[in-house]
Amino acid sequence: MGFQGTEVEWLLSLKGEKGDKGDRGIQGPQGIAGINGTNGTNGLKGDVPEIINGYWYVGGFNTGIKATGENGQDGRDGRNGVDGTNGSDGASSFIRIAYANVTGSTISNFSTTDATDRTHLGICIKSNNDTPTPGEYSWALIKGRDGQDGINGEQGPQGNPSYIHIKYSNDNGLTFTANNGETEGIYMG
Repeated sequence: MGFQGTEVEWLLSLKGEKGDKGDRGIQGPQGIAGINGTNGTNGLKGDVPEIINGYWYVGGFNTGIKATGENGQDGRDGRNGVDGTNGSDGASSFIRIAYANVTGSTISNFSTTDATDRTHLGICIKSNNDTPTPGEYSWALIKGRDGQDGINGEQGPQGNPSYIHIKYSNDNGLTFTANNGETEGIYMG
């Protein structure tokens, strides 16, 4: 199993701990000044962490720590797809209304214009403009049978006669015509 912890903790774990300070040695005699020596060789190169398949590796060992970076830029929008083929044309619907007398499966007195003396209303919806036959309609009763006569009501009170008085004028009612408005004129009131 790889290293458990954060990336920072892992990187800090690669550095060794500082050792204890050694004892001071005894002082030697004063020597003569020497000449400077040559520089020593460089030390061995340490293992450098690397990312393989999205995880940190050190010396070929997978630490189990995911290497996460910044989000990249969004890609460009793709092209629109090709238009699909047109669908088939829709069919128009035509509604027809008719009138007839219907008894069981018998249709009589059929008309597409006159409802007089007909007991049923028929509706037919077709996808073409052909004239439907009476059997293609759906029929509904719109006039029931005559009901029984009702009971006679009580006799009402004796009525009083009414009278109408008509008078004529030739000047829109300012004065009557001759004979106290009984002679015909232009205006009647």
